Amino acid sequence: MTPYLRMLFRTMLLMLLIVLLVACGSSGGTEESTGAEASTDSEESAEPVVLKFMFWGGPEAPGNWDPIIEKFRAAGHENVTFEYIHQPEDYETKLQTLIAGNETPDVVLFNDAMVAGYAEEGLLLDQGPYYEAMGVNPEEYYIDAALRYIGDELSCVGTGLHTMIMYYNKGIFDEAGMEYPPHVQEEAWTWDEFVNVAKQLSGGEGMNRRYGAYIPPWPTIWRVMVESNGGAFYNEDLKSVALDSPEVAEVIQDLADLRLVEQAAPPVDMIDSLGWDLFLQNDRAAMFIDGTFVMGFLMEWWGEDLGLAVLPKYDEYVTHPIVDCPVVFNNTEHPQEAFEFVQFLTNPEHWMDDYRAGQATPVVRDYLFGDKANEWLDSPTLPDNYASVVVNNLNYTGTNPGFLTSKHGRVEWPVVMPHVYDVLNGEATAQEAMAAAKAEADVVLQEE
Repeated sequence: MTPYLRMLFRTMLLMLLIVLLVACGSSGGTEESTGAEASTDSEESAEPVVLKFMFWGGPEAPGNWDPIIEKFRAAGHENVTFEYIHQPEDYETKLQTLIAGNETPDVVLFNDAMVAGYAEEGLLLDQGPYYEAMGVNPEEYYIDAALRYIGDELSCVGTGLHTMIMYYNKGIFDEAGMEYPPHVQEEAWTWDEFVNVAKQLSGGEGMNRRYGAYIPPWPTIWRVMVESNGGAFYNEDLKSVALDSPEVAEVIQDLADLRLVEQAAPPVDMIDSLGWDLFLQNDRAAMFIDGTFVMGFLMEWWGEDLGLAVLPKYDEYVTHPIVDCPVVFNNTEHPQEAFEFVQFLTNPEHWMDDYRAGQATPVVRDYLFGDKANEWLDSPTLPDNYASVVVNNLNYTGTNPGFLTSKHGRVEWPVVMPHVYDVLNGEATAQEAMAAAKAEADVVLQEE
């Protein structure tokens, strides 16, 4: 598993455990149907059904899923029981072993970067016909960012949305007498404006230095910046990458210069040594760019000093969504019940307390932009400007390259990221490194 996926899995796990504990510890919203919850056939419900459900997580994970399962069973699925396949580490290796041994689970929790590969192999259930049988048009009911179409087939509907934003420490800005970053997308700072502020907020020496910004090197972040700059990860035919373009080189070089030239962001090895969590807990950065899946940590660490802002931009403001994706494998003996379970997980009424705690946003349009939005956005526990930054960000979603080809996982971390690290560590220029990355990545993409 790549460093980023390992970090993302662990971060998403921690957030998922918080989500499940909050959801199960209080009443949340109502248990009424939202108008898009699958109903069971009374005759079929008499037949016992066992669904094998695979998920990641620490030792607490199975116990935290138990109350969610009980909610599902109490909602007209008393005949359905679950066999857990709990896999804390080596998740995909275990899944592939199960598939090879004809022991494929019925429902598997995916991160959304996993969907394309399994769907293109024809392993995932097309959920589209099941929504059609419910009389629900997914494109009208759910926000586009939650839908994972591979070709014409709906492989997954996400259960919770995350997006890339900028966090800032109000106390550090107040101490410097500086205005807070913008929280409206149309007023987003340019990259140069962002760098100027970061430089002014930096000070100190060595391991005690405070930095104006911390931007992790994860591709989920710099891919957004590349698209904002008019660049792209892939060429249109998906048989070659577009990483040798001037737009990509500019972004990667800017991220390196922020660290190495301006000294307004910490070196990579400093974060590797200290850990990103301790770095931020000790107020070592005034601004921090990452996904909303870490917001719960920042709410705890920075408290009332936590501020939310939109991303800096190059030409066009853009961000990429990340969703949690439970999928159904198409060789399940119980496709209807498996679909009803994953569709149940998309119902916002089961997760209202989680949204009110800033753990994710709903995937249903009416809960984001319609009459039901205030049921959770009015929560006093959400940071200021949450709706403006987080919810409105969903109107500016770009093209996440991880959804375009099943080969992306073989290209991004194994091939491209070592060259990106060379630039961030001052061992190569972005132009040199990305040209080398392209030459290697294209070989992988053109393999049969």
